[in-house]
Amino acid sequence: TTLWKKRSTSSMPLAPQFTEMVAQDFVKREPVSGLSTFTHSPNFPLTTTFGSGSQASSQVLGLRYFNVYGPQENHKGKMASVAFHLFGQLAQGHKMKLFAGSEGFRRDFIYVDDIVQMNLHFYQTKTSGIFNAGTGKARSFQDIATSLQQLEPAGQIEIIPFPDHLQGKYQEFTEADTTLLRKAGYERPMTSLEDGVRQYYDLWKRTGGYRRD
Repeated sequence: TTLWKKRSTSSMPLAPQFTEMVAQDFVKREPVSGLSTFTHSPNFPLTTTFGSGSQASSQVLGLRYFNVYGPQENHKGKMASVAFHLFGQLAQGHKMKLFAGSEGFRRDFIYVDDIVQMNLHFYQTKTSGIFNAGTGKARSFQDIATSLQQLEPAGQIEIIPFPDHLQGKYQEFTEADTTLLRKAGYERPMTSLEDGVRQYYDLWKRTGGYRRD
């Protein structure tokens, strides 16, 4: 199943000038069914703005954020990134807890600094459209824990059972198609997962995850 197929069931048609754009930029993911509004939010620009059929006279931009992690997410609580929660477990002297099968759960993890740069790019270029805000490379939850072990060799991983209440509601794979993003002139290289985790962890140890400058 793809998000494109899911979106195509909407009763509100896409404006013709955007139909081809969306079709070329679809992302293969699990069906849109999740525990929070974050799961459904990527659909909003399609069904509300571009679905109206009107031609905007000013910039209209939809960025579909993938799995963003990085500073300033403390307020998210349980919805904070996996990296954030693993940091906290290490700091408390605990093992890093991962669900059974985490080596197969692959997401497009993108560092928040890259998201900031994308927003600045479109602010400066005034380009309109819908673009995937991801790295284009899926990585596993296991990769995050392994990256942390490189920084904290004493850190250990504990595999815990996959909870029953998440069965059927857990995305196993997300990966952005960044073709249109690059065609729109965004040329900066994406931060690798290893570099992003290192930068975030260094900051987290100093300030608890906040930038204070």
